[in-house]
Amino acid sequence: MAVFTSWSVFPYILNESRSGLPVNSGYEKLNEENDREAGLIDSVQENMPDTHTRHDQLTYLSAREYIRQHHPSVVFLGLGETDECAHAGRYDLYLQHVADADRMIAELWYTIQTDPYYKDSTTLLITTDHGRGWKPGKWTTHGFWAQGSGDIWLAVMGPDILPQGELKTPGQVYQKQLAATIARLMGDPAGAGHPPGKPIRFPSADKPSMLASTTQLFPPITPAGKLYPEK
Repeated sequence: MAVFTSWSVFPYILNESRSGLPVNSGYEKLNEENDREAGLIDSVQENMPDTHTRHDQLTYLSAREYIRQHHPSVVFLGLGETDECAHAGRYDLYLQHVADADRMIAELWYTIQTDPYYKDSTTLLITTDHGRGWKPGKWTTHGFWAQGSGDIWLAVMGPDILPQGELKTPGQVYQKQLAATIARLMGDPAGAGHPPGKPIRFPSADKPSMLASTTQLFPPITPAGKLYPEK
């Protein structure tokens, strides 16, 4: 297992010293011996200004090179420039980094599908840690006072997932279900310890009806706090 993140706070979030997870965050080097590409990435990072959030492109390239060299079974890749640009009120740069993230995901899927170790046996689970406030004056922030920032989205693709595009069925699943979902995808339905939520059941190529009982991840919320399905 390996963790690559742009935000330098993740070693503390994941308690790297206690958990033993290999976490590469901020402008941390790969330090791979006899790896020319890793050396080039490290040399670029060495000359970058010391900031809390590394450029997502460098985070992605570091993760991709590590994946190519070590073939970990699970990788957590956390990008951060969209959040930085939103907090700065730069919607133009926010959209640019969203497009960049989309391109990186496409390249990562190509890398997976052209590597015999991963080809047709790997699932991508793509989501975000929070949303953004839905009011015009609140889109730059998130948290308790930013209504709507608790709504997130989830995209999944893999050999056992039936492609269905954007799911429209009314319902709700939760971020707390992701740990159990990942454990289930890895072939361990119970997972380590006691997962906080039940696994999400996705449409399966073998069992198309095996949909999550709630498949529209976070339906709109009325001002009164009641859920209602989109038309």
